[in-house]
Amino acid sequence: MNKIRHKAIITAIKGSKLRLKITGNQCSSCAISAFCALKSSEEIELNCKPLQKFNTNEKVVLLINSKAEKLGILLLYILPSLIIFVTLAAGQYMKLSDTACALLTLLFVAFYFLLLYLYNKKLKMDFEILREDK
Repeated sequence: MNKIRHKAIITAIKGSKLRLKITGNQCSSCAISAFCALKSSEEIELNCKPLQKFNTNEKVVLLINSKAEKLGILLLYILPSLIIFVTLAAGQYMKLSDTACALLTLLFVAFYFLLLYLYNKKLKMDFEILREDK
């Protein structure tokens, strides 16, 4: 199975949370690089149970499963787009004003992202953190 690789440096460790600083630029080989949240030199915090013991300032490789990539695209781009389209079409079909359609659409999209936020712990992101080979 294909995995997306990001080189990173561990900047902090707090219990089961690792703070990583993405280094290098591996984005050119990725199909969704324009939409990715993991930009070079950006710090992210991952809540995970590492299989290995890591130290601060250690170079690691973050491997993200391509299945997780596809789930992210579906949840963050495709479904909200469908919600927008369907809500606008339903509002026009019900002969609502443009302002009412826009407000209804914003309400539905906000509710969708609130649900994602509330259930984010149930969404499993499949990734691994490994030591970088010297």
